[in-house]
Amino acid sequence: MAFLQKIKPIILVSKSKTRREILTKAGVRFSVLIPKEYIEVKAKADSMFLSGEEKALFLARSKAKNFYKRTEYILASDQLAEMINGKIINKPNSRKEAIDLLDNISGKQHNLYTSAVLYHRGKEIWNTVQKVKIYVKNLSKKEQLLYLEDIPDQQLFSSGIYCVEKEGKKIINKIEGDYFSTLGFPLFPFLKFVMVEKKQDKY
Repeated sequence: MAFLQKIKPIILVSKSKTRREILTKAGVRFSVLIPKEYIEVKAKADSMFLSGEEKALFLARSKAKNFYKRTEYILASDQLAEMINGKIINKPNSRKEAIDLLDNISGKQHNLYTSAVLYHRGKEIWNTVQKVKIYVKNLSKKEQLLYLEDIPDQQLFSSGIYCVEKEGKKIINKIEGDYFSTLGFPLFPFLKFVMVEKKQDKY
């Protein structure tokens, strides 16, 4: 079964290598624009009285807002991790923060919300938020320290305390939800919207 991309050209607004790899391997044709830093937007999302899904969408929309009026199709995606009590799990800025964060999620479930939005000529034509439940193993203090020792600073401060496809396998007990959304992009809902089955020639 073959598919054609019915929506193009697409511009992905993202710094994420993983998102680019997911779309490339899926056969999506796109170009990339690097979004501006929006630390203050994330802080605002943390303080807003919104659900996890709404916060994730807010972040994706904020990432796209500087480009959304262009004639191309503008795609933006973001991800938000949240404890059951609603507290956002932010990426650590130091080893001390990483240790505290790992201790807080050890033995507990948290939710991962992966959002994506698509704009065309200033209008939002599609969006989705996928929820993934992640269960972390109950780790002793020694196990937490040994685990974090294996993660280099660059990865720790840019990706967070775990990468599901890498070191995260060591501390994650169970994942409930879509795999690609766990990695950082809701691939299947997106493909359903932008791709169409190619009609086969009849002989």
